Amino acid sequence: MTSRRMCAAAFALTALTAAGAASAQDAGAGEDCAAYAGWEARGALKAAPAAYDLPVARVNIGRPVEAALSPVESVTFPVPPERWPEPGGYAGLIGLTAPVAGTYRVSLGEGAWVDMTDAEGALLPAAAFGHGPDCEGPVKVVEFVLSPGDYTIQISGAPRPAIALMASRVR
Repeated sequence: MTSRRMCAAAFALTALTAAGAASAQDAGAGEDCAAYAGWEARGALKAAPAAYDLPVARVNIGRPVEAALSPVESVTFPVPPERWPEPGGYAGLIGLTAPVAGTYRVSLGEGAWVDMTDAEGALLPAAAFGHGPDCEGPVKVVEFVLSPGDYTIQISGAPRPAIALMASRVR
């Protein structure tokens, strides 16, 4: 490859990477607060400390919950989190079923790390992430592209033993 082609390829790759990074940080930007109208009326959910408890720790799409978490030291992650949590924080596992293919958003009421794993145990990349809308509601949103099936939301690094959470399909 000539140096001119190498420079052009490097420039194109840089432009694509920058465009991808910008879109990966835009989740929740300009969000309509109506999407979170029921945010304050959260149901209760006990997040699982291990995968064998997932059948009873499931979130319904579009229904906000207050998820009770466990000390991070007592949680057994099926897949190591992309960012390992500091000791002293809180964590938990929550099951999610995607009924149709699409982009799904996990919204949190405060800062914590969110990973998504599929039924085979693969860690899924975030399609986008960002801050919540400028109204009462979530402060962090992370989007994942999912096929129909079962998934595990791994929450880690939460500062308190409970966190507001909602999963929703955005497109």
